[in-house]
Amino acid sequence: MPLAAGLRDKVLILNCPHCGHALAKSGAWFAAVSWFKCDGCGGKAPLTYTDKMALYDAHAHLIATKASAPSRRRERDTPEWPKPPDKTKRSPARTDGLKVLE
Repeated sequence: MPLAAGLRDKVLILNCPHCGHALAKSGAWFAAVSWFKCDGCGGKAPLTYTDKMALYDAHAHLIATKASAPSRRRERDTPEWPKPPDKTKRSPARTDGLKVLE
C-alpha cells in the first residue's frame, strides 16, 4: 500500500521511541528516510515502512475530503463597476451659454 500523497506537504509529528521527543518534519521527509537522529536524546532510530504507514495513518485527518476541500480556483471578488454612460442619450442643453464637456 503506497503512502498517501496528500500528506507529503503536511507537517507530521513522530515521537522518538527512546525519549519521546517530538520530531516535526514534512511527510515527504518521512517517506524518504530510513532512520533519524533524535534532537532530544541524540539516539538513532530506524524508520521502517510499517512505521511510516502508521505515522501516515495517524495524520490522515490532515487530508481534506473532496466534499470539504476548498477549491483551488480562486473566487474573484469583482466589484460592481458603474455602467458606462449611454452614448445615445444626450444631456439637456445648457441655458447659461457654457458648453458641456463629454
